[in-house]
Amino acid sequence: TTKDKELRNLAKGLFLHDYLNAEEMDGLVDLIAAPTGQPAHLTPSSVDKFKRLPVFETLTGQRVPLEGGGGNNVGGEFFMLEDGRRTGGGGGGGLLDAGSGVSLPPSARSRFLKLPSAEDGSSGGALSSSSSSNRDPQRVSDLYRDLGVARLSEAGVVMRFLLPNFEAEMDPNAQAALLGFIRENWDSLKRASRAEAGDDAAAGAGAGGREVDDDGNSTNPFVVRLKTVAFVPVKGVLTRADKLLDPSNELLALIFGGDGDDDDADGAFPPPDFSET
Repeated sequence: TTKDKELRNLAKGLFLHDYLNAEEMDGLVDLIAAPTGQPAHLTPSSVDKFKRLPVFETLTGQRVPLEGGGGNNVGGEFFMLEDGRRTGGGGGGGLLDAGSGVSLPPSARSRFLKLPSAEDGSSGGALSSSSSSNRDPQRVSDLYRDLGVARLSEAGVVMRFLLPNFEAEMDPNAQAALLGFIRENWDSLKRASRAEAGDDAAAGAGAGGREVDDDGNSTNPFVVRLKTVAFVPVKGVLTRADKLLDPSNELLALIFGGDGDDDDADGAFPPPDFSET
């Protein structure tokens, strides 16, 4: 067919990708994303070849292969947000929406694929492409899913990319914005992390679905991950929450006195902003 011939010609040309422009690269992606060209209609070897072509654009603007990266290409696992742009939830705005104050650190931007803008011409948020609005974002998103690109919820983005870089790559304003987002969306982030973890999280839930172990410690994946991050400012030093004492415990408060900002507390408790329930 005409489309098959066009696909073959484009595929041949993409081996000389240094001479092709972004529009031509997007053309191949759109062609295969079309109903007659999706991976289900291609042979396994054709799908493998397609995944090795450096035609997939990341947030950094780099064109990468999904598999077999070499030379200047980025190898490794790639992601997109759960609905392509944002997931919202908890009554707050989307994690990476404009104005949220939160952005992916440089080390993470090369791991997220851009999607076309919606046909209504909206910006589509941080994970949208600047390409022409006549591209179909849903088809491209479905194609990426079929090619094995993982969809991350906002909980997944926070756990995989933001918390590990909290101190190293985020300035104080971004840190405060992320912590504010976590507090506003605490319940939905825990639910999403449990859903992404699947059977492992279900196995960690106690009687009645309570996510605690025999010692009363939370087994929720989001909570467990957050415990490993130094994010509580105590006397000018970012400290892990599990290294501090519970200020609601009257006996501990009597023994140590004060809070995280009190000179007499010896850094044993979190500051007031982190002591609220």
